[in-house]
Amino acid sequence: MYVLVALLSAILSGLLATLVTIFWQNYNQARKTKFEIFQTLLSYRYDFTNEKCVKALNSIDVIFYKQKDIRESWQNFIIEAESNKEMKKMDDKFLSILENIAKNLNYKKINWEKLKMFYHPVGLADKIREENFLRQAQVQEHLNNLKKIEKEENIKPDDNIKNQILENLIPKMFDDPDKLEKFINLSEKFKK
Repeated sequence: MYVLVALLSAILSGLLATLVTIFWQNYNQARKTKFEIFQTLLSYRYDFTNEKCVKALNSIDVIFYKQKDIRESWQNFIIEAESNKEMKKMDDKFLSILENIAKNLNYKKINWEKLKMFYHPVGLADKIREENFLRQAQVQEHLNNLKKIEKEENIKPDDNIKNQILENLIPKMFDDPDKLEKFINLSEKFKK
């Protein structure tokens, strides 16, 4: 009887310890993920159109699915962003998201007034603006060069290039019936 009680208590204590460990790991992982989203949004609050910030915003519905207030402030931000009315209102909606996330993470001293303050030097803003301008100019120049080359050379693919493409594509087309159908449609376009 004592052996059975000892065996049962060992199994139950091991099972309980495993369950507590799993629960604790899940809780910590969820909190870590929430913190990463908050940190990204906080870091880019001067420019919420930044790619990292947009990715973080778009993950709110999944990461904070149990926090109704955060999801509501996210939906309010989307509505305001789609209306494209006033940047000030969008800023306020964005700060509302940050404030609700801070409350959820128990950062009691991070409030609206503190969230409104951020550091974004003029030099960094100028650098970002210049990089965007240069990138757009490069794309436009490349497009202009392509149009110019097409006009000068009147480029048309010759039969050898077509044959090489077809030789490479035919074996792959037979792997999937949908690909074969697309191939047939494509070859009909080349005939025209």
